[in-house]
Amino acid sequence: MNPKEIVKRGFNEIASKYMVARAKDSEDVHLLNKLVDRLPKGAKVLDAGCGSGVPVTRYLARFFDVTGVDFSEKQIKLARRLVPKAKFICEDLQTSPSPTKALTRFVHTTPSSTSPAPNIEESYRTFLEC
Repeated sequence: MNPKEIVKRGFNEIASKYMVARAKDSEDVHLLNKLVDRLPKGAKVLDAGCGSGVPVTRYLARFFDVTGVDFSEKQIKLARRLVPKAKFICEDLQTSPSPTKALTRFVHTTPSSTSPAPNIEESYRTFLEC
């Protein structure tokens, strides 16, 4: 089995547990305010690796036209139920045609406890300057 299938299977198996464990007030979620301040209301935003849509897509959907993409079928099923204001696509962005046309901003957040970036604030600063 290829590594992507292993990861996909893992996220399908833990979908509900991961959603519950995902901090609603983690540093990456707080930093989304900077994105909200920089984009016009209704901007088209892609949340790559959206998972269940909670908390990031749900928060962004309050301000923007959000499309969430994840390759876990169970995560997308949860997202569609939990964040009805957003659109969701179940696909692998590395191998499928990307839905990035006409988007204002691309978003991918990682809970800081699992982030490979030593300084998530710096990562966001770089991201916001794009």
